[in-house]
Amino acid sequence: MALWYLSACDGDGDAGMKVQRLWRLNGTPQAALPVDNRGLAYGDGLFETLRLASGRCAWWPWHSERLRASLARLGLASPEGRVACLTPTFWEAELTAFLAQLAAAGVSEGVIKLIVWRGFGAPGYRPTADGGFDHLWQWYPPVQPLAPSCLEVSVVRLAHQPLLAGMKHLNKLEYVLAAAKASAGLMPLLCDSENQVIESLSHNVFYRVHDRWYTPPLTGAGVAGVLRARWLESSLSGLPPLAERALPLEQLWQCDELLIGNSLRGFGAVSGIRSGERFSPFAETGFSALAQAAWCAAS
Repeated sequence: MALWYLSACDGDGDAGMKVQRLWRLNGTPQAALPVDNRGLAYGDGLFETLRLASGRCAWWPWHSERLRASLARLGLASPEGRVACLTPTFWEAELTAFLAQLAAAGVSEGVIKLIVWRGFGAPGYRPTADGGFDHLWQWYPPVQPLAPSCLEVSVVRLAHQPLLAGMKHLNKLEYVLAAAKASAGLMPLLCDSENQVIESLSHNVFYRVHDRWYTPPLTGAGVAGVLRARWLESSLSGLPPLAERALPLEQLWQCDELLIGNSLRGFGAVSGIRSGERFSPFAETGFSALAQAAWCAAS
């Protein structure tokens, strides 16, 4: 079996609390990653985080579509392997096998993380044509739905890179630095190098101006979340239309309402934003509860 179990201290200071993790590597009983791991060496890969609820993976078709589109953009497989990794049935079979093993372990709730990276190759940045790809499924305990949050405009700016924009790739140092520099209790709000609002640390941003809802375009930076995708395509019942519109940082304070959200935790209201010494509260209208209900119904 390719299912492994770990029990270790969670690192939050309580030696009695244990983190339980289950994983599956390339569908075979391997307990170690290959040393020529380009995902580790160069961040040459992608990942998806999925909500496991009642033994099923919520919104899998949208995650699968984003994953396969990103794999195609990166060319992340040999010609033979590309046929498999770009085929929906390949990933559906992989997910089904992992869900079955989780069920056998008595696990039906939590978070599933799938990491896919380019396979072996010679040292150096240039990928080999026949390197293939590796993939790792992991399980983590459930996370709580989003609560109202206060944001802080981060001093870290996201680089403008259209070739990577929208993808959930493994190069996350900007986000690591933003998290490290954030004030306690505040979630970083990330802008790009041109001071355009992009997203929060791990959530997309949604804002209302008068009676219309918008989300920043992600053509140069940011992650195109599947919650965002579903609202844009009007497949979240009960929510008004959502459109893309740029949000310069200086116009942020003119928004009538702000939400953040992702497919894992749903929607949460933004109750205030700090930028340097400035703090501006935002009114909560109750729309976040409606949006959260739409997320729950669609999950």
